[in-house]
Amino acid sequence: MQHARITRPSTPITDKAFVYRRSEATNVADTFARAREQLQAAAAPAPPKRSTRRTQAISRSPIAPVPLQLPIL
Repeated sequence: MQHARITRPSTPITDKAFVYRRSEATNVADTFARAREQLQAAAAPAPPKRSTRRTQAISRSPIAPVPLQLPIL
């Protein structure tokens, strides 16, 4: 059984950026659409990092994998 995830508002009531809106002025469909967009943006893969000379040198290093040999019993 999974426990309920604790969620908090993105802007606390004590923040100066908080603006109270009456329920009649709120469109729930827009709220859910915005939430879906935020979730998709968070789940999107990060852009690849730029390679530097150091990372290029590391990727070209001639290190070969060592084969694993188990003892015979």
